[in-house]
Amino acid sequence: MATSNVPESYQYLSDKLKQYYRSNPGLHEHYQLTRYDNICWVCLRWLELLPIEVKQKQLLLSQPNALFVAEFIDKLFRYPLIDPE
Repeated sequence: MATSNVPESYQYLSDKLKQYYRSNPGLHEHYQLTRYDNICWVCLRWLELLPIEVKQKQLLLSQPNALFVAEFIDKLFRYPLIDPE
């Protein structure tokens, strides 16, 4: 995935990740350098946290641009799956 700054439209993904790590500090300790301003880093951290299938993670990791991954994560947050039961 190519790296770049977090676009304004996906800034909330970075903000939510910061918030998540603040509320779960043990998960954040192993990162010596945080890159909340880098969309690739933010997307990689979300892929580590999200409960999605390995095949889907591999497909997302193979994308040439982190914005494709950000779009996927954005849709997960904006349009969560609702169990019909």
